Amino acid sequence: MYPETEMKLVKSIKSGDFLLSNSEFRQLRFLGFAGDILNRNLTNAYAKLRAAKKDPLKMVLTLQERIFIVENVFRDGGKYTKEVQESFQENFGAERLPHRNCVSALLHKFKKTGSVQDKPKSGRPKVVTDTVLQNVTNKLQRSPRKSLRRLSQETRISLTSTHRAVHQLKFLPYKVHVVHELKPQDSEKRVLFCRWFENFILEKDNPRTTDELKQKITSVIQNIKPDELECFSKHAASRSFMSAGEWRTLSTVIVDHILLHESILNRTLVDKAKDKSAQELFLNKQRNEEFMNVFV
Repeated sequence: MYPETEMKLVKSIKSGDFLLSNSEFRQLRFLGFAGDILNRNLTNAYAKLRAAKKDPLKMVLTLQERIFIVENVFRDGGKYTKEVQESFQENFGAERLPHRNCVSALLHKFKKTGSVQDKPKSGRPKVVTDTVLQNVTNKLQRSPRKSLRRLSQETRISLTSTHRAVHQLKFLPYKVHVVHELKPQDSEKRVLFCRWFENFILEKDNPRTTDELKQKITSVIQNIKPDELECFSKHAASRSFMSAGEWRTLSTVIVDHILLHESILNRTLVDKAKDKSAQELFLNKQRNEEFMNVFV
């Protein structure tokens, strides 16, 4: 028997027994599945609707709106009249008109608790509070080199919460390796080194191979004085925390200091160049005079 002509017996409560083909049976079964899915979705929708009816204050009202409703309803004898609705729309807009169930639940809540505010929410309390942030700030200002683990132990909060608190306070972890004293002459040497390095990069006779580059770098380094190299080997020392404002202040001071010394250095270099050019002109004039005396 072919599948298309195969018959199945389906029992119906209303019309008794009747015969269906295989394709019709598949269509009926598909409609049954679709009906089950639709039934489940409708059940969920009705459940949400019932929950909303049980708590009509799910329509979010501000504290001012709730106080306004309670005051005006009690003035009109405890009834949510049309005058109260129009007055509410004039003050808060036509789209914000609450349902009568919402008003009824709000009045019941006010009579029962004496307040129109919501109950405190149940859930995990916030760890990084304002008190914790103030405590972390005081400890970091007192000891900036304190590690996060030690800070976590002293504040008695988890390491993750400590990291979150430091991040909210905008403290940046900075690990310093060596601390050196910067002297006034170091700034000028820094500018000299930067100028030399810039000229070294912009030179036309740049090395083409690795051996030429090594040879040139070696010869240049040998000509630099030890005290000039020392001022550029000054790095950082133990761990400390600096705020973003301190970073901006420090960078501004450094930039202003370098620009000041750079302007002084530029004037010095210009004066030296003038002296050198004048000296070369004098020597050339002297050589020309000596050369002409040979033929006299």
